[in-house]
Amino acid sequence: MIDRIKGEIIQKTPVSVIVDCNGIGFNILIPFSTYEKMPQTGVVEIYTQLIVKQDGFELYGFITEDERELFRMLRKVSAVGPKTALSVLSTLGIDAFKDAVKGKDIKLLSSVKGVGRKTAERIVVDLKDIFGEEEMKASRMEAVDGLIALGFSQKDAFSSVIKILKEDSKLSTEEIIREALRRR
Repeated sequence: MIDRIKGEIIQKTPVSVIVDCNGIGFNILIPFSTYEKMPQTGVVEIYTQLIVKQDGFELYGFITEDERELFRMLRKVSAVGPKTALSVLSTLGIDAFKDAVKGKDIKLLSSVKGVGRKTAERIVVDLKDIFGEEEMKASRMEAVDGLIALGFSQKDAFSSVIKILKEDSKLSTEEIIREALRRR
């Protein structure tokens, strides 16, 4: 509904910011990572997520689209509300959170305020495949780029990578390239 807001910072605290946009002051809840990256005064652009509740509306804001996307992913996990998702972002940040999920670090995840052991386990179960897919896509594209640099046509590079990954989807970029060269 409200994708982003650009305006003058009126007031900024570690948990919220008030942004004046054409005479309307938006009170936006933010993670600490956004607070640190945001200037104290001046014009700011914030990516937002509007949450509609029974007792009103809450507007959450993020300095980057990646933060907002992680917030949205966390909200899809059962037992994770917007305040808990914000707490995860404030405590761990994007990279540490992804590493914790991929590494199944329940202890680190449950150290976040509002996240108990069961919720941490649920987060890992629900999100580990999503982060694994991101890495897999990056690995595939790196392998294709590497094969093209080694003289493969784009079509041959794509088909080689796909064939190799059908046989063993856990290969690293280097292993994919080596296998494609061996088969050539």
